[in-house]
Amino acid sequence: MDIVNNISEINETKLYLLEDERFLNIENYIKTNPYNKITIRGMAKAAGVSEAHLFKLFKTHYGLTPAAFANRRKILKAAEMLLSSNAKLYEISEELGFANPYHLSRVFKDYFKASPRSYKSDNELFKYKNID
Repeated sequence: MDIVNNISEINETKLYLLEDERFLNIENYIKTNPYNKITIRGMAKAAGVSEAHLFKLFKTHYGLTPAAFANRRKILKAAEMLLSSNAKLYEISEELGFANPYHLSRVFKDYFKASPRSYKSDNELFKYKNID
């Protein structure tokens, strides 16, 4: 019985390591592609899984869909850019692949509960370290 339990534990460990490698590959994909070029298909390919399996992995690991995860990364990058550069909102929205500055502003406000302008003025002394 102990041998069966040990084999089961080894198999679970291999599964966790495999999932960790998949998420590292996805992180690498996200970091090496422009934010406006990140796709579910690209994330699945980087992980070596189907798009359906990618959804299962993300829901299990993050409690989010892959799209929600990518959008969260984009909005955090937008916050970093607001605080660490003099880029205009339209420049940030274009670089990160938002439809327009209004869309970025709306998503930003949903996430941070503040407009980009308020967020920047409230956090003038605080600077994000690069999240990449």
